[in-house]
Amino acid sequence: MHIFSLLFPLLLQIPSLPEFIISTENSLTESFQNGELVYINNTDTVHFHIDCRRRGASSMIYDKPAMAIKLKDEQGENLDFSFLGMREDNYWVLDAMAIDCARMRNRAAMNLWLEMAPPVWYHQEEPKAKNGCSGQFISVVLNDKPMGIYHLLERLDRKQLKLKKYDAKEQEFKGILYKTCSWENVAFNPFSNPEPTNNQSTWAGWEISYPDPDDEPITWEPLMNFYHFIVDSDSATFANQIADYLDIPTFIDYQLFIQLLSARDNAGKNNYWSFYNIQSSPRAMISLWDIDHSWGRMYDGNEEESDYILGEGNNIQRKLRLYYPHYNETIKTRYAELRSHIFTIQHLDSIFLPYFELFAVTQMDKTEQTLWSGHNNITFDIPSEKDYIHQWLQKRLVFLDFYYDYSTITTSFIKTNNDNRPLKLLLPNGNLLIRRADDFYTIDGNKYRL
Repeated sequence: MHIFSLLFPLLLQIPSLPEFIISTENSLTESFQNGELVYINNTDTVHFHIDCRRRGASSMIYDKPAMAIKLKDEQGENLDFSFLGMREDNYWVLDAMAIDCARMRNRAAMNLWLEMAPPVWYHQEEPKAKNGCSGQFISVVLNDKPMGIYHLLERLDRKQLKLKKYDAKEQEFKGILYKTCSWENVAFNPFSNPEPTNNQSTWAGWEISYPDPDDEPITWEPLMNFYHFIVDSDSATFANQIADYLDIPTFIDYQLFIQLLSARDNAGKNNYWSFYNIQSSPRAMISLWDIDHSWGRMYDGNEEESDYILGEGNNIQRKLRLYYPHYNETIKTRYAELRSHIFTIQHLDSIFLPYFELFAVTQMDKTEQTLWSGHNNITFDIPSEKDYIHQWLQKRLVFLDFYYDYSTITTSFIKTNNDNRPLKLLLPNGNLLIRRADDFYTIDGNKYRL
């Protein structure tokens, strides 16, 4: 028998993503309902009872539903399970990525954040605390209908951040977690809203995530104390005490992170603010969530400009720039450090490459496009998005290099009169040139002949 005839059946076996087959009694709504889940990974198959619902706020308008599932045992009790090497938990998020033309922006962004962010400020007490979430890509079938690629990920919660638990015996608050959900009062500017009371779980764009408002007492006091310090402190008090109230290294990396990605939706909302233990420290730490508006695409899937600066409306950022000693020099130094090995086009490309290859080899990129391209006025082609992200990042890095006074070419650039940016030339083919003295250079540092 010819060797090809023996290999041919193997060649037809296309690798596949791990699969969730979800069945529910009714159509998904914002409320949890009973259902069943079959998890298939290679030859392993596991059956679960689940509660399942649609999740998200803005994601509700999209045809491809984002979901949340809770794993249950035969008696209906919570059941912890570890999917694909992630943490053991009973509550899982299925990110639909409906606006993302690459179907991987949120995952790539979180991978970058986990790589670059400093350890949590209380890491000596909690070495396993993780300021971010792991995630994996899976294929989903919902009520016998193929739904394409989903991003299965851990939650950002008390468990992930290792915040101290509420002491029910002493009725004492310790770890607190708040989430920003809209733009109302999330930039720490002076506000006119009445202050929240402890019988409400939401306030002016914020909601309490821990303690759980459904099961435990809640408090707004740590956030209000932090808020009033930012808003009301004079310049000397702010400079002397801000390090007691804010995890500054994490906030600096957060600023650089959202600037690199032009993640406008994370410049105020789509963040978490946590207090590790308010009995011992008032210090707050920022965490990121839902980073789909990033890497050159906006919240509606349209192209994002590459020369936009975020965060100038954030009062914390403004007061740090004005009053905190050496803040501007510190953030530029940190940018230069990251730029030397993490914020490089080669490294950033390498974050995306495995996912583009995974989608191609499993042919899920074609499946995803067939199922969802054109829905909600978002048309996409996943393989071509690889080139778009690469080109956008090249331009973005050039822009940020001059914004933070960093360059791999030289430190003596011709500046414009007022805005501290170099003279630039955009060619008809989209290539960006940078002027140094009387010559122009490509973004790779090569001299260009006009």
